[in-house]
Amino acid sequence: MPKNTNANKVVTAKQLPYNSANEAALLGCFLIDGEVCNDLVSGINANYFFIEAHKNIYDACFSLYKEGKPVDIVTVSDWLEKAGKLEQSGGMEYLYNITENIASSVGAKTYLDNIYRDYLTRRVIRCGVDISEYGYRSESGEAALRNAERCVFDISESLDKSDLEQISTVSNLAYDRIERIQKGHLDDKGLSTGFDNVDELIGGLRPGTFNLIAARPGVGKTAFALSVATHLGVGEGKHIAIFNLEMSKQELVGRMLTQLSGIPKKYQETPRALAPSQIKKLYEVNVALGNSEIYIDVSVENTPASILSKCRRMKVQHGLDLVIIDYLQLMSSENAADRREGRQQEVSDMSRNIKKYAKELDVPFLVLSQLNRAGEVRGGEPKLSDLRESGSIEQDADFVAFLQRYNPAEQNGENVPAAKAVQSVYSVPNVVEMYVKKNRHGELGKLAFEWQGHLQRFVPIEVPDSDNYKPVLKQSEKEDKPPKATDETPKMPEKVAILQKPQTSADISADAEIVLKPVVDDAPFDVAEDAAADVPFPTDSDFSEETFDTFDEASFGSVFDDENLKPVTDDGDIEF
Repeated sequence: MPKNTNANKVVTAKQLPYNSANEAALLGCFLIDGEVCNDLVSGINANYFFIEAHKNIYDACFSLYKEGKPVDIVTVSDWLEKAGKLEQSGGMEYLYNITENIASSVGAKTYLDNIYRDYLTRRVIRCGVDISEYGYRSESGEAALRNAERCVFDISESLDKSDLEQISTVSNLAYDRIERIQKGHLDDKGLSTGFDNVDELIGGLRPGTFNLIAARPGVGKTAFALSVATHLGVGEGKHIAIFNLEMSKQELVGRMLTQLSGIPKKYQETPRALAPSQIKKLYEVNVALGNSEIYIDVSVENTPASILSKCRRMKVQHGLDLVIIDYLQLMSSENAADRREGRQQEVSDMSRNIKKYAKELDVPFLVLSQLNRAGEVRGGEPKLSDLRESGSIEQDADFVAFLQRYNPAEQNGENVPAAKAVQSVYSVPNVVEMYVKKNRHGELGKLAFEWQGHLQRFVPIEVPDSDNYKPVLKQSEKEDKPPKATDETPKMPEKVAILQKPQTSADISADAEIVLKPVVDDAPFDVAEDAAADVPFPTDSDFSEETFDTFDEASFGSVFDDENLKPVTDDGDIEF
């Protein structure tokens, strides 16, 4: 056997793991069986081998394979001699020895598995040594941690062993999935967002996809994502990981309590403003939220690699169905080279990594993003190029949607007329349109919502048929349309009272004035945020139990089961 001149050295009192016999046996298989060599040689690299002579012999095999030449003792020895490496690789005698010790190539895959095991173990050991060096050399603990994350991530990223697969296997799986969906097994269609109009257009949030929701600040990106999280986490028992880089945990939970209870946050934080029935309502929501599998991380130091690490751990320990990141541009890449090359390159690197992580974890990622100011200056619908520090975001994402709010009071002078026009068409005070600009698995289109800011809710409404916003409702197209008004059938009242969960525009006559007021003994009470200060909050006698029961039944079914109620902690925090 040739002398080992391996240059792999590590500061450790223990010998790095390797098995010379396994390495020689695999190379012997390559030399006696060209078919085995063709099958295996391209899927590995020289670093799999620890002995330097074995690295040289592998290089010869691989080079001949790439050139389309036969791999045997003669061709390999000739290649090594021309490269000046024959003698240091043991010469012709060693090549004969490793082939004579192999009766057949049947064990080639086993030899390779053993070699790979030792190779991976050596990488982990070297990574540990490198991490120790980072600790001593780095200027800060954060820099050392980022380097350590990168070191571990590089190893885990190399574990992807995907290979070509005959199309019949894939096509059968695709057909089986379609068949399950047609039979009503809608879980195969993707996770529901909780918004029927969104689910109908995009088919739900599919495993392994990168889904992007973008908007200007203050439009409601976080509220939209939290609505999806509460629908899946509380309503469907899914495991949700939320990474928020700009808000505290209590702020996020406060918003979710508002969404689920239908009680404005300003009243929750006003002393003696809540009636006993409303306190009971918040208590029930608090318990349901606390019993859910929603996990929150608000670390501002999160990087794509740290998020992947936490999600891997959560998937093993608890399960994982959806990852929410709020928002992309607040993260930093763990790759120092990307940071040096500029912010756009850094965001592009993070975007590519998120796409890879979604595929690796096999769960959908719902990622929020900022829009730049170009859309505000230009006017009209947002474009993919409006994504802030876009880089490759529009290329990497499977689904891209923009939220744009039309409220004349929030627009500058040039945009006020357009906002008023849109608002008049929908007949609601705060219209948010969603423009689906990329959908790898479905159609593009426009959706509309009413934004109820005081409740942090989006309520789907119909989009007018024509592009010029002609206010034609689709109610007449439905089979279950209401009967025409006659002397025997009373007309729909001009003022429609809406309780907690507003009706869609399809349920409201075109000339009706929409008033968002909960019904209290047939006497509406205005809880709109802009008028709340002028009206005293209702007392317990103003609310009937049916008021809250209606909301529970309509929105969350039997989630709030009295037998499952648990007391909150002494400080009022939710127990997760």
